[in-house]
Amino acid sequence: KKIDYVLFDPNNEVMKSVLFEKSFDMLQSQAMKATNMLDRYDALEAMRDIDVKKKRDFLIQQFDKEKWGAVKNEIVNQLLRDKNPKSYDLIRKAIAGKDALVQKNIIQSTTAVPGELLPDYEKLLHGASYEIIALSLEKLCHGNPSKAQQYLDATRNIEGTVGRNVKIKWLEIASAYERKYIEQLTSYASISYEFKTRVNAFAALKKLNYLDMEVVKSILSSVLSPNGRLARPAGEALQYFYEQEKFKKIIDDEVNSKTWEGWQKERIANYLK
Repeated sequence: KKIDYVLFDPNNEVMKSVLFEKSFDMLQSQAMKATNMLDRYDALEAMRDIDVKKKRDFLIQQFDKEKWGAVKNEIVNQLLRDKNPKSYDLIRKAIAGKDALVQKNIIQSTTAVPGELLPDYEKLLHGASYEIIALSLEKLCHGNPSKAQQYLDATRNIEGTVGRNVKIKWLEIASAYERKYIEQLTSYASISYEFKTRVNAFAALKKLNYLDMEVVKSILSSVLSPNGRLARPAGEALQYFYEQEKFKKIIDDEVNSKTWEGWQKERIANYLK
């Protein structure tokens, strides 16, 4: 009988390095018929270097049959830059499918949104998770600055998950257009908020390369926090700003204006080198 496909170590249960070249027909059979998700994924992964014209119809067919997000994502990634209308239709279907893993993969893997798919990508501003909304807001505003205000208006009242990820991303983007939003962003870096919000605010301020005395105070108080998940990102922010000549004086002035305990002085000094 003719061999349909061959598996070495089904379900990838052994640590190994394998060179096992298979024909496109054998890979198709494995992707369609293998019982284990990892074996189907391996078959699709092995198709990455195959010309998209040869595999397009098969991948589209498999997307409709597959249940696992990782496998669907592999299919999407191989068709994401294909400008064929069939591939565009698949991306539309994936976005409309409300599978959070697939939606997140699409927005993360897209470098430039095709004009034909822009209305579909804009739907991700109301995606299946706050992380998708924040990612979509950033990518759409960056790629379509003329529509940035429209995207900001659509997400203005969304706070996001713990850490206010959407709100802080909103303020970061809005501040690039109107500096009045900086004040609210800097307030989120203060001791008034829990550590995840403060960490997100520090990251946004670094992207904007914005520092004032209130931010310096917020960073220094965070560096001294017993919570390492706050202290480390704050220290990285302190180091980032201190490496820039224009910010050294404001940091040095604040540090020198206080009397620190030995351990506090040492910890701060670690980031001022």
